[in-house]
Amino acid sequence: MKHFCERFAILLRVLVLVTVMAACGVDQEITRPSTRVGGDGGEMVGSGILNGSDPTATQLFLLALKEKSAVVRESAAFALGRIGDSSAVPDLIKSLEDPNPQVRESAAFALGQIGDSSAIPSLIRKNNDSEWVVRKEAAFALGQIGDPVAINSLVSFLKDPSMQVRGNAAFALGQLGDPRAVSSLIQALKDEAAEVRGNAAFALGKVGSPLAISALLVVLKDENSEVSRLAAIALGRIGNQTTVPALVKLLDDSNWKVRRNVAIILGQIGDPSAVPDLVKALHDENWGEREILVVALGQIGDPMAVPTLIKVLADDEWSVRENAALALGEIGEPSAIPALIDMLARQNKQIYMNTTIALGQIGDPVAIDPLMQMLKHDDANVRELAADALGRIGAPAIPVLLEVSEHEEGGINQSVMMALGQIGDDTIVPILIQALTDQRKKIRMQAAIFLGEIGDPVAVPDLIKALDDQSTQVRINATVALGRIGESARQAIPYLTKVLDLADERSYINAVWALTQMGETATSALIIALKHNNEKVRQRAATALGKIGTPEAILALQKYGKKPFKKPF
Repeated sequence: MKHFCERFAILLRVLVLVTVMAACGVDQEITRPSTRVGGDGGEMVGSGILNGSDPTATQLFLLALKEKSAVVRESAAFALGRIGDSSAVPDLIKSLEDPNPQVRESAAFALGQIGDSSAIPSLIRKNNDSEWVVRKEAAFALGQIGDPVAINSLVSFLKDPSMQVRGNAAFALGQLGDPRAVSSLIQALKDEAAEVRGNAAFALGKVGSPLAISALLVVLKDENSEVSRLAAIALGRIGNQTTVPALVKLLDDSNWKVRRNVAIILGQIGDPSAVPDLVKALHDENWGEREILVVALGQIGDPMAVPTLIKVLADDEWSVRENAALALGEIGEPSAIPALIDMLARQNKQIYMNTTIALGQIGDPVAIDPLMQMLKHDDANVRELAADALGRIGAPAIPVLLEVSEHEEGGINQSVMMALGQIGDDTIVPILIQALTDQRKKIRMQAAIFLGEIGDPVAVPDLIKALDDQSTQVRINATVALGRIGESARQAIPYLTKVLDLADERSYINAVWALTQMGETATSALIIALKHNNEKVRQRAATALGKIGTPEAILALQKYGKKPFKKPF
């Protein structure tokens, strides 16, 4: 019975801690990966999840560090790391000497999360801890803190008998990014454990030293595919053109994973001297490799690859064709346009999309007509990409964009607006102003809408003229556009006042809305609107005058006995 009560008490204290952790938003999962293998997830210096959280929670967990139960102490240490309060550092340093290894492990983890350099000496001393889990976490914590003073100690961690410790030490050296670690990391590339070799490769990429290139080239052929991949990433990060001659030789390697990784690296380096070898390698029977080779050619962006990429547009594998289209777009060579236009005849949505993107990247007006057809496509994604492509082409595409801005299925207006915005106000505004006099009503309507969205006051005189357009909808759109321009359109106030006298309700309702957007400058016109025969107009005018709040506005409201309109409009 006594043992049961003790166990129950421990369980109760743990539950209390968990409850506090949940209330504070602390992740309750206390398990941690044994080693960190390549990736950017370790860049969390001083990244306690709840940095600056309630000090009361910190104090509760600090008290819990002194509990008799090791489970409670472990959970408390972990929680303090997640909170990230530096005031906990002294107590966590003491916990590094806890008799329980799991508590020490959690304390090391917490110190790494908090990222306070005062913990470094104590963490360094953990390289002699009797338990590998503690050494592992201490190594990782030193990387998290990111102080170069820990370099020599982390190098010593690389000689630890535990694979997990060595792996975390290599990863941590990458986090520090100090060139002094390069020689030790190169040695770690020969480690018997794949996890260590992979993290060493990753770390060398983070350091970015050209001294590691020859060793990483060897590791490209590592029997472990993940290690090979991480070596490729590292070489890509270093990005040294001196590696290209050695890399292109590996495009004929018997291992397809090596060939794939080499193609990725060459694309990242971007040296045009690799293009002939990449083109030659496109005969590979593996479609996955052809796909990567095509991507690499696009990244390099040398026009020399264009004839080959045009041929690849007829590849048997659709994903290769897709990426060939994108590659041609990245290169931006106009000679590829006819072949890309032919691709639009294919009944494949993804090819439509990638080809449309490519035509936009090239940006030649020759592509306007086929892109116009894509704007009528049933799929909204295709239409949006076509609008974007036309926007990239620029001013020559504006009439087309205006023409299709009211797609029958809806949803195209926004895309067209984005495309027009991409062209740039300096170019588009004069063209839109000219479009206000176009013979086609729809063009005039859309031009007014877009001028309002852009909000350039230079359009105000022409929008005022549009208030006399023969089309009611054009007049309304011009009215709304003036309202969106706001106070900068105050010269339109007399003309908007005249609109209040029209018989068409939509016209005068929008006119009073436009006046309300012009603020105090429209006070006189809004006072006139207080006498309008339409109740909606009077109420909206009263609301606007109430917001203006000048003595003149208040006096008018009192005179006509109006109260501001409560509902938004």
